[in-house]
Amino acid sequence: MRARHAGGPNLSSLGRGQPRRIGRVLNHYHSKGTYTYTGPNLGAATAVNDFNGTFGTSNILPESPLVRSINMLPGSGVFNGHLRTGLSNELDFNSLRIKSVNSLAGFAPGSGEQILHDSSGGRWNGSMIGSQITMHLESITDGLSIRDSGGSVLMDTAGQFVNLGDGTAIDFTPIFTVASTVAEGTKFDAVFRLSDSGTGFGGEPWRDSGRFIFQVTAVPEPSSYALLGLGLFGAALIKRRRHANRHLQACG
Repeated sequence: MRARHAGGPNLSSLGRGQPRRIGRVLNHYHSKGTYTYTGPNLGAATAVNDFNGTFGTSNILPESPLVRSINMLPGSGVFNGHLRTGLSNELDFNSLRIKSVNSLAGFAPGSGEQILHDSSGGRWNGSMIGSQITMHLESITDGLSIRDSGGSVLMDTAGQFVNLGDGTAIDFTPIFTVASTVAEGTKFDAVFRLSDSGTGFGGEPWRDSGRFIFQVTAVPEPSSYALLGLGLFGAALIKRRRHANRHLQACG
């Protein structure tokens, strides 16, 4: 998962094969869906912890406090009557597009794409040839749904899944939606897991990922902010007038 921190993706140089920080910016990956085995030894593990105890930040999108929430704003067209993701002007997590690391290969040395592709010493750019990836919905808050760009519901109930296909050519953008009548600030969660049904790992499927969670928040109509601002301005104006009247009366 790509992490873009405040300041924009202005990366243009490398330092010994690692991405170099320019100002406050550094393109790199953060692990999602990580887990650990517990037991007397790795060969006899009996339990799996993929929540970092209490769903720590490494398995959450967004990673607070860097980004407070993934906002759902009023949609239009096929999303009329719904709040949806992908419309915010926030720098981080405005786009939830999921693509294979392979899509970053072949760019010019020093480009943001090349830096991200080779970040962490090339840890993330191993071959996924032969894999067939599926995204499973483990749990979801009532009222939340995941749709495609045409507005069709893909998942809204635990146990459903979406086939992402060839692990070298994934290109999927989940759009999270709720009814536009949802109260401001209401938060929703969706928990996912990835699996492989291919033969890319030595003739066998890759093991399932751990679980990871998207946290999204309903926000009001943009006009609500404007009305709130006008209301505060009006209140301030009335207060100033009353203060001026009292001053005039005292002088008189």
